[in-house]
Amino acid sequence: GRGEALLAEHRPAIELLRLSLHDLESPYAHVLDAVAACLPELTTRDRSEVERLAREGPPEEAVGLEPYGPPEAMPTGARA
Repeated sequence: GRGEALLAEHRPAIELLRLSLHDLESPYAHVLDAVAACLPELTTRDRSEVERLAREGPPEEAVGLEPYGPPEAMPTGARA
């Protein structure tokens, strides 16, 4: 179904998350093990993508809070 296709599309990111949770000895690692067990095996291309994601880290945020200033400069809504 649609959910399976979405999970398969993001298989490398799911694998990286799974490996990271195991590295951290997180109790949630086994949840990702179960999800991964329901997905197709990692391809050579998927494994390369996992390595690339791990090496480069998360994507840089392209949408930020530029129109906002530091918290101390922001109005609080209080009236004097």
